Amino acid sequence: MRTRRFTAFIAVSTLALAACGSAATGPNLPEGAFWEAFAPLCGNAYLGGMTTTYSADRDWKNSRLILHVEDCAQDGVKANFNITEDRTRTWTFTPGEDGNINLRIGRAEGTGPGIESYGGVSTEGADAMIQIFPIDEESRAAFEEKRIMLSTQNVWTLGFADEGAAFTYHVQRIASERGMRFDLSTPVPVETPEDWEPPA
Repeated sequence: MRTRRFTAFIAVSTLALAACGSAATGPNLPEGAFWEAFAPLCGNAYLGGMTTTYSADRDWKNSRLILHVEDCAQDGVKANFNITEDRTRTWTFTPGEDGNINLRIGRAEGTGPGIESYGGVSTEGADAMIQIFPIDEESRAAFEEKRIMLSTQNVWTLGFADEGAAFTYHVQRIASERGMRFDLSTPVPVETPEDWEPPA
């Protein structure tokens, strides 16, 4: 009887240790340097600032830009992009065919251009730290339907810069561009305090 109890104890302990070991290795992400760079960021939020000076983005420059890496899993990474109290945007990266990476930019229903999801596919490969996403045909058609012609040729460039010390976002449109840089050196609270100031 004691032998059976001891054997059961060993089995349960082994399972517990295995679970702990799995958690200690971090999130189970797709293979590739781009995906692996997200591992230490998962669950954290980071403060950013504008890197472009397009006049229409004046309000963004005076806002708190927060990148919250909310979810990391084998099927990809989901991040929330918050502009002060505006939390209607998401960036979702998922693995595609032949090592490609898909980007979907999500907008909450009833916000933005009235298109809830748009983006493109990068063919840079999962080991590239910077990914380039030309707009896909589905997204192009959605912008054309809404008659937002300046966004029909969008190219998004996102990835890790300065040896992983920063995450950058850039979108090139027909007549404008928008860029941001998020400092990954120090996480900030996920719930953005009112007394945060935008970077100078």
